[in-house]
Amino acid sequence: MLWHPAPNLRRARPGRIAPLVVGVLVLASACGPTVPTPSPAGTAPSSPPTVSVGPSVAGSTSPLGSPAPAPSGASTLAWTSCTPPFECAKLSVPIDYNDPAKGSIELALIRLPATNRATRIGDLVTNPGGPGGSGVEFIREAGRTAFSAALRTRFDIIGFDPRGVGASDPVECVDGPTMDRLGELDPVPDEAGERAALIDGAKTFDAGCEAHSGSLLPFLSTIDAARDMDQIRIALGEPKLTYLGFSYGTFLGSTYANLYPDKVRALVLDGAVDATLPYTASLAAQAQSFAGAFGRFLADCASRPSCPFYNNGRPGSAYDALMAAIDAGSLPATASGDPRRVGPGEALTGVIAALYEQSSWPVLAQALA
Repeated sequence: MLWHPAPNLRRARPGRIAPLVVGVLVLASACGPTVPTPSPAGTAPSSPPTVSVGPSVAGSTSPLGSPAPAPSGASTLAWTSCTPPFECAKLSVPIDYNDPAKGSIELALIRLPATNRATRIGDLVTNPGGPGGSGVEFIREAGRTAFSAALRTRFDIIGFDPRGVGASDPVECVDGPTMDRLGELDPVPDEAGERAALIDGAKTFDAGCEAHSGSLLPFLSTIDAARDMDQIRIALGEPKLTYLGFSYGTFLGSTYANLYPDKVRALVLDGAVDATLPYTASLAAQAQSFAGAFGRFLADCASRPSCPFYNNGRPGSAYDALMAAIDAGSLPATASGDPRRVGPGEALTGVIAALYEQSSWPVLAQALA
C-alpha cells in the first residue's frame, strides 16, 4: 500500500498502539515453503523476505486437497534477452475488459529463468506492492536476493509492471520540479495555512493526472490488474497461477483468487489486507503500526550510546527539535550541489521508509543525526 505518515511521527511522544494483524501466508505444499516468522503485532510491514522452497515436486497434494498441476503448454510470449540472465516480453491486454474495442495496453514483463530446467515446476508470478511498484525493476534489482537459490532452481520468477506503472503505459501527472514542491508540503498540517496548501497541492496533482492520463484512470483498478494477471497466466501457458504478493500485492492476489478461484495453484500473501475496512480505518491501522515501530527505534537508540542519534539518551527530544525546525522552514539537502530543500513531507517519508524492518534502523539513526 501507499503508506501515509503516522501522526505520532511528527512528535516523538509515545502513541497508544493498537494491535495490527501483519501477515497471512497460504501456500500449496508443492512449494514446501520456509517463510519468515511474522512480525509482532503493531509492527510496520516488512520488506520482501527471502523465500525458500523445499524438495517436493509438481503433482504433490496441497493442503487445500487439490493436486498441484504439472507445467502446461508453451508460453505464447516472445521472450528476449534484456541483460542476462533476465528475459523481457510484452503482453497486450484490453484497456477495458467490458469493451475490448476501446483498445489495448502493453504490459511489460521480466523473467528470471529457473536455474535447473530438469526440476523446474513452473512460473512464479510476483508483485512487489505499492500500488504502483514496478514488478520489472523489483525482479531486476532483487530477484536473485529476495528469492532463495532453491526456489529459483524450481521456478521461473516472473515480474510485471501493472497497467499505469513503469513501462506499462505509465500514468503521467506532474513534472519533476512540481513534484519536488508538492513533496515539501506538510502531510500532517497543524495550522490552517498548511492545511490549505496541502489541499491545493492534492488538487494540483489530481488535475495533472487527469490532464495527462485521464483516459486511462478509469481502468486502473485492482480488478483490472487481477484480470491482467490472468492474461499473464494464460500467456505463460500455466493452467493455474502460482503467485507471491508483497504488501499491496497481497490484496491483488486475494482479488485474483476471488475472481478466478479455480485457477489458483498456490498463493503466498505476506501481509493480508482487510478489504472490508473503510479507507480511513486502514490508514489509521497503518499509522498505529508505524508509530509502534518508531517507538521501538527510539527506545533502541536511547539504550545504546553508539547510536548516531543517541543525544545523551534522549533521541526523542532531539527528534522533536529536528522536526520542529523542518516544520518552521525547510532545510537544505546535503547532496553536493543539490538546490532542493527538505520539507516536512520528505522528512516524514524518509523516516517511514526506514521503519519497514529493523535492519534499516542504523540508516535512519545516521540520517537523523
